[in-house]
Amino acid sequence: MPDNATDEIKLDIERKKDCLVIRVLLSEITFRTSKRFLQEVKLHIDKQSCNIILDLSNVELIDSVSLGTLVAIKKYVKSQGCDVVITGLSQPIKELFRLLNFYSVFKIFDTVDDALNEAAAPDKS
Repeated sequence: MPDNATDEIKLDIERKKDCLVIRVLLSEITFRTSKRFLQEVKLHIDKQSCNIILDLSNVELIDSVSLGTLVAIKKYVKSQGCDVVITGLSQPIKELFRLLNFYSVFKIFDTVDDALNEAAAPDKS
């Protein structure tokens, strides 16, 4: 069976302040789309937008392979000297992140605006 229909990744890319907001326009990120998802996200990351906001507010389902893809995105972004945060998790995905301790891996915000406000806040260190 051809895989081209399942390979289509829909992202909305927007620059806000000094951040790159990557809004995932899929309801599911699964093993069928995770590799292409990683490739598409990497294409849009550049060193001029070191704060990456990955907005998953449209995502209702994410499988274990795709959770690994999120970690791979984090590692890639870190290797570029940048950082990534996640926004817009549905309640079931929030619970999954809690169970897997992903809150220790990613900064997670309810909304893109919350993440933008955090990025704009002066460093308190």
